[in-house]
Amino acid sequence: WVEKYLHREFTKRGRYVAFFSLYTATDFMLKLTEQMITGRIRGAKDHSTIAWFLLQLGKSGNEDVLNNHLVRNQIEFLKTSDQVGFPQLSNQLDVVFQTIILDVKLKGGDSAGSKIDATTVAVSLEDAQRTMRPPGTRDHDNDKESFRAISIIPTTSELQCQESAYLPSANGSEFIDNAEAATLDRQFRLMREDLLGTVKEELHTEFKIPSHKRRRVLPDPCIVNFGMKPEPHVVVRVSIPPRLQQRIRKMKNPEASKFFDEGPGKRVLQKGTLVLLVHDASAGTAHLKTKDRDIRISAVGTIVERLNPMKIVQIPGTDPVKQVRVLEVGVSFTSESMRSITQLLPSLKDRNVGTPMIGSNGGLFNASAGIFSLAPILKALVKLDQVPMCDQTVNLNQPKLPLVAHGGKKFSDLSSTLQKAVTSDQSQQYALEEIFKSNVVLVQGPPGTGKTYIGVQMVKAMLELEKKLLSECRPLRILCLCYTNHALDSFLLDLIKAGVPKNLFIRLGSSPKIDPSIKSRCLGEVDSSVSTKFGRQENAAFGAIKRESEVLETRFKDLLKSIAEESTWGKSDSWWQIIGEWLEEHYYEEHDQLYNFYGADNDGFTRTGKDGKALKNNYLWERWFSGQGRGIFQDEKKEPTGIWECSKSERKCMVERWNQEWIQPQVDLLEST
Repeated sequence: WVEKYLHREFTKRGRYVAFFSLYTATDFMLKLTEQMITGRIRGAKDHSTIAWFLLQLGKSGNEDVLNNHLVRNQIEFLKTSDQVGFPQLSNQLDVVFQTIILDVKLKGGDSAGSKIDATTVAVSLEDAQRTMRPPGTRDHDNDKESFRAISIIPTTSELQCQESAYLPSANGSEFIDNAEAATLDRQFRLMREDLLGTVKEELHTEFKIPSHKRRRVLPDPCIVNFGMKPEPHVVVRVSIPPRLQQRIRKMKNPEASKFFDEGPGKRVLQKGTLVLLVHDASAGTAHLKTKDRDIRISAVGTIVERLNPMKIVQIPGTDPVKQVRVLEVGVSFTSESMRSITQLLPSLKDRNVGTPMIGSNGGLFNASAGIFSLAPILKALVKLDQVPMCDQTVNLNQPKLPLVAHGGKKFSDLSSTLQKAVTSDQSQQYALEEIFKSNVVLVQGPPGTGKTYIGVQMVKAMLELEKKLLSECRPLRILCLCYTNHALDSFLLDLIKAGVPKNLFIRLGSSPKIDPSIKSRCLGEVDSSVSTKFGRQENAAFGAIKRESEVLETRFKDLLKSIAEESTWGKSDSWWQIIGEWLEEHYYEEHDQLYNFYGADNDGFTRTGKDGKALKNNYLWERWFSGQGRGIFQDEKKEPTGIWECSKSERKCMVERWNQEWIQPQVDLLEST
């Protein structure tokens, strides 16, 4: 029953959405737990199906799921299961739902769970290491006990936090007792810190130098538009920093544009890099030292679209009309950042001019760190529920004999040509011999010591022995992974030079710089017979996705228009009709003080003003909004009461607060869209 139900929901709605809908359904988890414990779920695969269901939820990084006591109870029960897939599934659940041990004793006898002041002065390196608090205890919103709950894109409070991030030691985490979970935790946190640490260092370095010499803080950022592809983004326009202005000052527009398209300027606002909206709150206090400067971060995002980077715009109001060079990019801001950015939308009236995002003491900081290079790896670590080859890579047990053609063979079984290729270097021969007896081999060495060379010889040895024993063994498949297109092409070219026929390999991935001699072996080039047309099911799925995308795009644009054009309240009668209804529902006492009860009375008489004309419905609202008194309704013998005794500035603050409350549902809907 469980397997059929989950499969039906999965095919209908998609894995995570369907599973999370089940998880949040009223009493679903409670009833599931009760039926498991009472033995009412007895199918041969029910326990493994539930374990799979929990794994998918846990790998989403949802904190509520990771800390749910019912989920924990189910996991404990599943540890006693003898159904298909256990105890391996129990270990995978332990890896995903890792438990942080906060009462562990650190070196020196300090309890890791005790509160340690981040400003504690350490008298030695060992003291500094002992003061590192456990994960989930820092004063920002992205320090989580489980690394799966950590946002890959840093948050504003995280970037401004002075306390160091929690970084496990090379020996493993003292707070996690599951070795596989600790390994994944360490890999994620250390790799992410490579990104975060670089950003923090660059930011502080940038503000050490005078503003006219900065190259990473681009001044005068403003919102000029919005885009939907490749994903929803804000089009941000910035001025060219003085340092770059000097380099392109004597260039004509086509040459300057080429400078940013193909020349050194292409590294400015590069697609996939992190950007921060920053300002120096301590500007004007020249006596402050650099380390004491108050650098504030109000938004974080990534560049998803590098528009025609250099653009010529006209400055309105200048005579003669002045033209300036600017840069424009599409930035996908985080949900947290969009909450503050949407507050700027009401002032976006003229998209040629744009809406300023920050004052003169700040700008758009363009970090050198590229999210695109690390994000796929970090996301993959989050989705892992076990470490491949963990018996050797984590538990450090002795390697096993490879279950392939070359497993158990000897160096002497190779051809004389292949033997001669490595006999001149003892370490290379030793590395090659390892592939015969070990299922995991690590070749390590400085640049120029022959790592790529021995990798090529290993591939040749595997292929040679497989050819000899083809009738006895299953066909060999070799997967070569590299971090960059260049490294992969270099390795494949070395294989071809070493005599490996290129028709034996297929290159996955694409790059405009692929070597011509390899391009013919790219997947798309090799098998042109592969149908690129959708079948009936694919067509239906694509159509549904396209329709949903169009609906969301329309809603997104309508919301932006509504927020930008209708969220700045006015005092007209048409505005009062909208505002009055909202105030009556949310602030009825204030509404009653602003509502004109004195229209036509029971006798048919109409209240008029001094000009003899009938009072409009917005008469009181207009006067209160403008900072005036109650007009003809004011009793001169009595002092104003209620909201009428508020000063003009107090009324303005009240209107802004009401306006923000009024527009918040639209902002929330914009974020979810």
